[in-house]
Parts: sequence; C-alpha cells; structure tokens
Amino acid sequence: MSSRNFFIIFSIFIVAGLSLYYLIDAGFYPIAIVNGKFISDRSFNQSFNSAQYYYSQAIKTYTAQANNNLQAVALELRRALLDKMVQDILVSQELEIKVGSQLPNLVATKLGNLKIDSQNFNQAVAAVYGLDFDQFKELVLVPQAKQEILQANFQSQNNSFVDWLKNTRHIAKVIILAPDLKWDGQNVAVR
Repeated sequence: MSSRNFFIIFSIFIVAGLSLYYLIDAGFYPIAIVNGKFISDRSFNQSFNSAQYYYSQAIKTYTAQANNNLQAVALELRRALLDKMVQDILVSQELEIKVGSQLPNLVATKLGNLKIDSQNFNQAVAAVYGLDFDQFKELVLVPQAKQEILQANFQSQNNSFVDWLKNTRHIAKVIILAPDLKWDGQNVAVR
C-alpha cells in the first residue's frame, strides 16, 4: 500500500471518527426506537429539561419546601416523559395511515384555533416551561393536536381511542436504550 493510499484511508477514519464524536456529543443518537422511529437523546433531554423546569417552578410556587428525593422525582419524570414520547410516535404513525398527507394541514388548523400568537403567551411559556414558543409548539402543542385529531377520528367512527392505544402499545416494537428505563410490553418502566 502506498503512503498516499494510507493517508487517504487514515483521513477517512479521522473524518468519520470526528463526525461520529460530534453526533454523539450533540445528542444525535437514539435513546429509544419505536417501530423503527428514533427518539433522540437530544429531543428527550430538551423535553426532560423543560419538564424539570416546570416541576421546579411549581414547587417554588405551590409549596414551602422542595421534595427531598430529587433523584426519584427525576427518574419518574424521565419515565413518564419517555412513555409520552413513545405514545406520541404511535399516534403519529397511526395518523399517517389514517389521514396521510392531510396531517400537516389538520395540525395547522388545530393550532390555528388556539389563538396562541400573543406576546403574553410567549412570555408565559418561557416562564413556566423555560422554552421559546417554537420549542413549546414542537414538544407540547403539535403532539397534543395530533392526539386530539386521532381521538376525534376514532370517535367519528364509533371506535375507542383508549382501546386502540392499549392494543397498539402491546404490539409496538419498542427498544429503550436508556440504562435506567425499560419497555415492559406496554409502558416505559424503571429498571
């Protein structure tokens, strides 16, 4: 092997290694896989930080003392949040089957009905969740709108959303890569 070929191969490994390091460092790796769709560590941590911020603000506002068992609270927040994110993916996948390309328009219509474009709303989101409006929209409003659309679809067909969700959770292929959490066949649970 010539030194030129060796240099090219070495350079490829260096670039690939640095790229992989950047992706991992930025959180672009899966913390869970739901029916082939990834939940990235980055999006999970963004949601977790927001939930933790909300919890700390609620504690400051409504109680005189903080919860002494912060690790247990943080673990339960992680568990509940990942469970909700798994459900959001299941709902999105079902909506893609039921409404297809109409989904973005249905979500936009649902969000348009909320009247959430005021400066006061943006400030309230920042104060309560520690997020800017676009982050709040993607993490909270869009998944909620999708769930409401799917619930309405099931209701219009006289079907039960709750039964569908229970059955779908049972047959879903979920792999949890977080070391402290697992999939128990229907829910995210603590290891």
